[in-house]
Amino acid sequence: MNKARTNRSRRSGERGAALVEFALVATILSTFVLGIFEIGMAWSDHQSLTQASRSGARVGSQLGTLPEADNEALRAIEAGVGAVDGTISRIVIFEADANGNMPAPCVTATAGYSGAANCNVYDAASLATLGNPVLWGSGSSCGPNDGNWCSVTDRDDTQQTATYVGVHVEFQRDYLTGFFGGGTHTMAETTVMRIEPGT
Repeated sequence: MNKARTNRSRRSGERGAALVEFALVATILSTFVLGIFEIGMAWSDHQSLTQASRSGARVGSQLGTLPEADNEALRAIEAGVGAVDGTISRIVIFEADANGNMPAPCVTATAGYSGAANCNVYDAASLATLGNPVLWGSGSSCGPNDGNWCSVTDRDDTQQTATYVGVHVEFQRDYLTGFFGGGTHTMAETTVMRIEPGT
């Protein structure tokens, strides 16, 4: 009688231990899976941002000294990050130096920058005005939004001295799982291309 009670009690204890072990393993496993998912999605989103930056630079390179260069480059960037969860926080279209670097004042400049450095700085509000022709270059001049480093007057498309156009995109990406906490984190990508001569 006592032996049967002891066996039952031992089996019950083993089931309880197995349940505790399963809970511990399941917690570790789910944390691991969520971490892999979040990192994988962040990597995928960064690839989208890289492609968007390249698309913007490619358009800026092809349109060169045409008045709609920045407007079309921004449209290409916006299309490139369309599927990513988050928002574009800052875009800088700048004249790169021989090493592909951005002018120092442009590194921290905010949207609407109007200074001596060769760059135009945009944010999400700027993107909302892309369809407003009054604010953007057309004909033979630039508009208020793209006039600090005007594509028509300040960029060079001659064979030997063509300008190097840089596109820097900063993006606030939403965390999807909460694994690394809530909120967002900033991703950034820069691409530099030479204006195609003769555009």
